[in-house]
Order: sequence, then C-alpha cells, then structure tokens
Amino acid sequence: MADLILYNANIITLDPNIANAQLVAIGDGRIQAVAGDEALKDLKHSDTQVVDCCGKTVLPGFCDTHFHLQSSAAKSMTLDVSPQANVYSISDLQDRIGTNSKKLASGTWIRASGYHEFHLAEGRHPTRWDLDKAAPNHPVKLTHQSRHAHILNSLALELIGISISTPDPPGGLIDRSAPTGEPTGILFEMNDFLSRRIAPLEEREINRGVELVNQKLLSLGITSIHDASSHNGIKQWMSLCSWKKKINFCPG
Repeated sequence: MADLILYNANIITLDPNIANAQLVAIGDGRIQAVAGDEALKDLKHSDTQVVDCCGKTVLPGFCDTHFHLQSSAAKSMTLDVSPQANVYSISDLQDRIGTNSKKLASGTWIRASGYHEFHLAEGRHPTRWDLDKAAPNHPVKLTHQSRHAHILNSLALELIGISISTPDPPGGLIDRSAPTGEPTGILFEMNDFLSRRIAPLEEREINRGVELVNQKLLSLGITSIHDASSHNGIKQWMSLCSWKKKINFCPG
C-alpha cells in the first residue's frame, strides 16, 4: 500500500518495458509501483495522499555528475552578496558586510560570497581597502562567484601572513598595486593556500550547510550527486556516511 500516489500523469520511466504509464506509487520512501491509472483503486488506502497531476510530466530524479558538496555547504553558510541578494555595487556590498559585522564580536571572521565584478556598477573587483571601510575590526574573506578568486581585507591579510614581500604561491597570483607592489587583497587561484591558513567552519555549521544544500537539490529534482572535489579521500567518504545517518542525506 502506498503513502503517496501521483496519477493522471505522463510518467517518463526510461524503461522500455514500461513505455506508457500514468501512475507512480511511493511507500516507505521508495517507488512501489509504476502503472496505469486503473491501478489507483488497488494501491491507495485511507491514509494515502493522492495527487492528480492533470496530465503533467513526471520524471525520474536527476543525478548531478559534477558537484562539490563541501564547498557548496560552506557557501550556503556564508553571507550572500550576489545579485540575487540585491547587491549591485561595491557600496551595496559594503553595506551588507558592515551590517553583518555589527552582529559579530570583533575579530570574528566574516565570510561572504557570490559577487561578480561584471554585475557590480563599478565593473571591477572590490579591494582590501573597500572591505576595510565595511569591517575594519573583522577579518573578511569575500569569494568570487566562480570560486577562483577571493578578496581579503587588511586584517585578514595580516592574519594569514600576506604582505608586500610575500611571493606568489605555486599556481596562484597575489594582485598588487602597480605603483607600490602592495597587495590589493585580490587573490587568484589560491583556495588551497587559504584553506591551510584560515580555520574551517565548525562541524555544526557544515552539517547545517549540507542540510540546506540537500533541500535545494531535492527541490530541483536532483536526487543523487557525484562529488568531483579534487581532494576527496577516506575522510570525505566518512563525512558522507555520517551525513547520511544524521540528516537522511543520500550521496548516490
């Protein structure tokens, strides 16, 4: 017997043996039956939720074959400064970060993400000095929409040891002011460098981030993923297993 039945639907089964179906029944979190509408009376009971799809199409769950779960979870726990959050200029960005800083004790890291210079009225990356005006007493890490660039304010640069004499790390680039060589705070392709020097989010924050990402994926019909992170290993696999137990997350 089913907990949920979708009927009067165009069911895309991807199974050549069941080319035409109008009904799918779900019970205990699994598909129990795929059939024609005539099966409705045999599958439902008094507590079954029955949904008339009015001829709309029902698809199997999608698999995202190139996903970065932990970075997506971390991003979901950062301050959103994307255009979707109505941030259209460096001034907007400063206001958003400045407002957030007032909720945090001095010295607490502020992590923000989602900006893109093409979507800012100024048409450029923010700099350390722009971020200093917003939160001079908090280290700030601002992440580009592509995740291939980060902006750090002056306090953050000091804390992780980047100065005028710091050489570019292998594969990375520290943007510098042309007249002086002083770092502007803009760092390209330096994810690994920063991850070794900035404390990660706490476990409870990552767990909450995974919950939010899981909800977002499911809302889009994505029911499984392949995590393509380059640093995956046994530790990451154990994290996936723990999330499956804690929050009913399904890594696929």
